[in-house]
Amino acid sequence: MRIGLVLSGGGGKGAYQIGAWKAFEEFNLKFDVVAGTSIGAINTLLMASVDVNKAADIWLNMEQKIGIQSSELMSKLTLQDYNSVYTAFMDPSYCEQLVSSASKFDETCIQDGIYKLLNTANKYENFYVCSTQVSKTPTAEFFNIMKMDKEKAKNAILSSTSIPGIFSAVYIGNHYYVDGGVTNNVPLEPVIQSDCDLIIAIVLDLKDMNLLKINSAVPIVPIIPSQSLGDFKTGVLNLKKADVEMKMSLGYTDTTKLLSSLKTFI
Repeated sequence: MRIGLVLSGGGGKGAYQIGAWKAFEEFNLKFDVVAGTSIGAINTLLMASVDVNKAADIWLNMEQKIGIQSSELMSKLTLQDYNSVYTAFMDPSYCEQLVSSASKFDETCIQDGIYKLLNTANKYENFYVCSTQVSKTPTAEFFNIMKMDKEKAKNAILSSTSIPGIFSAVYIGNHYYVDGGVTNNVPLEPVIQSDCDLIIAIVLDLKDMNLLKINSAVPIVPIIPSQSLGDFKTGVLNLKKADVEMKMSLGYTDTTKLLSSLKTFI
């Protein structure tokens, strides 16, 4: 059976997906193709590059790894910044007005981390990340990381995580790109087109469940948190170690329960 995995965006909520990955390992569940948006793109890179224990360690020390504390992140953002983010996600065309905005934070550690992980990203023949191409009518674009050179691959992953109004837009080819979640937070399309027999989608926010209503003959099994992972401030921007541990634990528990009920089918 050919199985695909899709990881949605959600910032700090993405720790939940690492817990799910641990459950996948225990059930010896392997994937043939993976795709992710935003933090889901980072987690697909981790899955392609390192083992689950290393990924968990990176997440537990994320604030130190990227050089940004959650409290610093929230304290530096103004009401206008929050309004810009909200407007961009509600009206993607607004991203055009934010293209020239400088990043609120130094992204060097993030870029270096992505580049380093790409050195060992060889577990999948194909893995995709979703970014939003900025224009008057923004569109989702799916980059196959394994078909790109390292510099372009780094930029594609970085663009997928670039929340408009907080991080800089990324120039790739002849276009600017921002967070894939602006246009497609659950990137099913490239996985559906990869001839999978089954797709598992980890959706971090209930509001994105409607994105699973897609015209597909391939069965899609959602994994969703059994309790809220927080809002924009307490979830998306929250990388505190204790909360990361909680989210990973919940992801592991929820996924273990689901896989136990499906083990005769996969």
